[in-house]
Amino acid sequence: MSYSVTVRPDVARVGNGTRRRAGLTFSLRPTYLMVLPPEVVADPFLEVEELPVEASPAVTPDPEPEPETAEALGEPLPDPEPEPDPEPAAAPAAPRPARGRRTPRKARR
Repeated sequence: MSYSVTVRPDVARVGNGTRRRAGLTFSLRPTYLMVLPPEVVADPFLEVEELPVEASPAVTPDPEPEPETAEALGEPLPDPEPEPDPEPAAAPAAPRPARGRRTPRKARR
């Protein structure tokens, strides 16, 4: 059985027209679900409508797999573009001077 779950239009919306209810996000377009969790059924901000069986999408045969390569399509391959020469690596940064004193302090007596 399929159900259409739609956010009621008179409910205040957040941001781009969606509401977050029970950790779920619903858009204004109907969302078709096969199983409804209890928090969706009990939510007063949602309209749940049972769809007739004939409105359910029928099982369609798998379409022919489309060829993924240009050779399979029968199109000529484009000439490969020459790759640009890689840029030379940047020179390393100048070394930083040592931090702290140049000579260690004398030990205390």
